[in-house]
Amino acid sequence: FRRVLFRSSGRERVHISAERGIELRDARGYGRLRLGLDIDDGGGLVVSDTANRPRLRLLVGNDGVPRVELCDADGRERASWALGEDGAPGLGFYDADGVPRVGLGTTDNGRMLLSFMDASGRIRLQQGLGEQGAPELKLQDANGRPRASLRVRDDGMCLLELRDEDGCTRTMVGVLQEGLAWMGLLDGQQRFRAGLGARKDGRPRLDLYDAEGHTRATLHMDDRGAATLELVDADGGGRFRAP
Repeated sequence: FRRVLFRSSGRERVHISAERGIELRDARGYGRLRLGLDIDDGGGLVVSDTANRPRLRLLVGNDGVPRVELCDADGRERASWALGEDGAPGLGFYDADGVPRVGLGTTDNGRMLLSFMDASGRIRLQQGLGEQGAPELKLQDANGRPRASLRVRDDGMCLLELRDEDGCTRTMVGVLQEGLAWMGLLDGQQRFRAGLGARKDGRPRLDLYDAEGHTRATLHMDDRGAATLELVDADGGGRFRAP
């Protein structure tokens, strides 16, 4: 099946065929716009440049998902915008090898996320709004495991968390309520074992905890600069204080 609908200056300007679909051509005979059913896995619209290279595709796949693709001069997809099966929008950017490097989209519960991928397409940095609507930044290792996160809670507290290879939080640094600057160290079972803080007036304090979470040692300084060390036994009864 082949049919030419319109000619100008001896050249085909509108062309229909089973292989190409409906094609609009410029004065040189190059296809500039094509509508057909043979584009990827479904029907689509292709817009080409003056060198007859596809630069934009509008597709609706067999799964019913609409998609817009932007291509470089070599016809490689470099950016796309699509609606997922659940209707959630997503924007993606790709390198010259077709590997996704940046993605912007929504999660199942409607949270917006911006993700940055490495050369293998693995997410290494992700930022967005957390489950409570607070801003959050996450860093992941090459195996996709979260290793660090920075977030600001609704109550204004700013927290930095550092995790080990098992995903357990081992260090927390933040500015807590009433302006207290604080750092906490946790063991592999997520128990606080040490805490270092400083109030707005500058008075520092170091606390050491046992496996049950009880304070066993404290070193602090008062507003006159005098340091005090306190040691407490396991049952909390005996106490040593110096000076």
